[in-house]
Amino acid sequence: MQKTVQKEMDTLGIVGKRLEILVAARMRIKKNEFNTLYTMKNRITNAIVVQDKLREKSEGWSGVKEIRKWREKRCL
Repeated sequence: MQKTVQKEMDTLGIVGKRLEILVAARMRIKKNEFNTLYTMKNRITNAIVVQDKLREKSEGWSGVKEIRKWREKRCL
């Protein structure tokens, strides 16, 4: 009787340890997924900020006019 109780306790201990390992692994995976998404969000936000700054600097600049000037200079 005591041997079966001890066996069951050992089995429960093993199952408990395996469960701890599985839960910890799952939490680690979720944390990595969160960090990846957070990094992507930051990269996109930074790209938007840079684009806005460039747009402000290029205000009034016309690419068509510039290319026309370059072509006219080259043809002369």
